[in-house]
Amino acid sequence: MANDVIASIQKEFSLNMMTLLNESKGAKLADYCERETGIEAGDVTFYRITSATVQTTLNNYVDNPTNSGGDVISLVVTPDIYYATIVLSSKQLTKTKLDLKSRFMYTFINALNNAEDANIIATIDANLNTTAVGVIGEALSSTTNFNTLLKSIARVKAKALGNTEHGSDVAVAMAREDWADLFQSDKFTDADYHRISDAQYSLAGGMLIPCESVPSGTTYIIPAKTICFATFKEDTYAEIERLSGKDAWSVVARKSFGSAIFDEEAVNIYVLSSAPTV
Repeated sequence: MANDVIASIQKEFSLNMMTLLNESKGAKLADYCERETGIEAGDVTFYRITSATVQTTLNNYVDNPTNSGGDVISLVVTPDIYYATIVLSSKQLTKTKLDLKSRFMYTFINALNNAEDANIIATIDANLNTTAVGVIGEALSSTTNFNTLLKSIARVKAKALGNTEHGSDVAVAMAREDWADLFQSDKFTDADYHRISDAQYSLAGGMLIPCESVPSGTTYIIPAKTICFATFKEDTYAEIERLSGKDAWSVVARKSFGSAIFDEEAVNIYVLSSAPTV
């Protein structure tokens, strides 16, 4: 009887967690990336058109024909697998709600979404050589840092407007405590901000995103689609496994993802830092 109960719980968790994983939009920063979902495990290739030329005659019959119509460069992203895991005893497992509205279930979604954000931030950090702007040691809401933030957003949007392939959307990622500090500033209410929803605001045309992966004092201003973000749907997985020799179960949700930046686009990403250096 106990085995039947556990089998039923395993089936319920797998079915509901896979539904939540497939329906989840993923990390907030991933919305501003160029996204691809791979069909088979391995690599995902992204392409960029770098230039375009035309010619007045065809050269199909010459010895060394030249290309026209645009040069294409490619970038390969290799997603890694990430696991969200919670260990429960048999008693805990039988008493845990596993329906689609369960807070327990959403802890897995939240953990994987935060991991996606962390992956994107790590990709930015690994590819950028930038000089921090703003006054170190002052809050983001200080007059100097707030004005620097507005100017930086405007600068990024101006560059993005000239790139018809990527659009002009800009993500402004910051620590939650900086996000809260910003909202308490009188300068914020006087600036060009808009309430999109209860949890979404834009400032000077950039979407403000509170992010667990961003350290306090640092703000990433990221134009849309300058980062490539790849996943493999077949790597999405959920199950409950018994730990060997123990009356305990490992509850697991799994996804794969990875990100990369085209070299010539990295200069479009600005970092504003107001935190004291260590």
